[in-house]
Amino acid sequence: MMKSGSIIHFGKPQEITSEINGQVWECIVPSAKAEKYAAAFITSNLRNMNNNKTVLRIIADHPPMADASQVQPNLEDLYLFYFKGGTEE
Repeated sequence: MMKSGSIIHFGKPQEITSEINGQVWECIVPSAKAEKYAAAFITSNLRNMNNNKTVLRIIADHPPMADASQVQPNLEDLYLFYFKGGTEE
């Protein structure tokens, strides 16, 4: 992974995503409020469900909601952690 012309991570996906282990969460919210929640957090994914619910994948230090479930980070999560989150390296 590169940022500002410099390599900041090199390795297998599981190795480089380990930096954000414990910081990726999935939350189920009403679809009507999904955009509001997504705007409030670093959100890597929104997935609509059949029952007017949306699954948000959120990157945060702490659970963003009471019912948040911790999940394994992927490369998209790490990318957004660095680029959307404003983390400087």
